[in-house]
Amino acid sequence: MRPAYRRTGTAEAGASRNRTGKPSPLERSRGSLAIDEFAALGSAGRPASSDEIAAAIAYLASDDASFVRRAIFAVDSGRTAA
Repeated sequence: MRPAYRRTGTAEAGASRNRTGKPSPLERSRGSLAIDEFAALGSAGRPASSDEIAAAIAYLASDDASFVRRAIFAVDSGRTAA
């Protein structure tokens, strides 16, 4: 009998804007344009929305990801792609 495996997946968010309107730690330390400058490094050229990050998390939690094991999904517009 095969051992049971737990599904594990992580969504690692890149630059994003939150819905609260409060500045992020990056914005507090480097100014409000820091998010846009950081996000420009990715192929989308803009910060992710909280809905885009939530969609990745919802996928990992869904049955559609039942075959995903020990994965880290970089939700960062390709900024960390090799």
